[in-house]
Parts: sequence; structure tokens; C-alpha cells
Amino acid sequence: MKLRLGVSYPIDAAVAAFDAIAASYPDQEVTLRQLAHVIRRQSRPGTPPGDL
Repeated sequence: MKLRLGVSYPIDAAVAAFDAIAASYPDQEVTLRQLAHVIRRQSRPGTPPGDL
């Protein structure tokens, strides 16, 4: 399931929001993107690195 939580600029604010969400949901996949570019990603536990 994809869920778009918000749009944030500048990137420092987006990274801070990503860190807060990733810490709040450690068992969920969380991805920070700028258009198609992945800036940061937290994988689900048990998912091999690189698998989307």
C-alpha cells in the first residue's frame, strides 16, 4: 500500500520528517523521494536490501 504523507521543502525538513516517521513505524517500509529519485529508504524487517 502506498501512502503519501506530505510534501515538504526544503530537503532538511523532509529528512527530519522522514526520520520521525521511520522511528514511529519501524516495522513498515518508508521511502523519501524527490520525484523518482530515492533519497532515503527504510526497508521492512526481513526484506533483503535492494528489494522494493
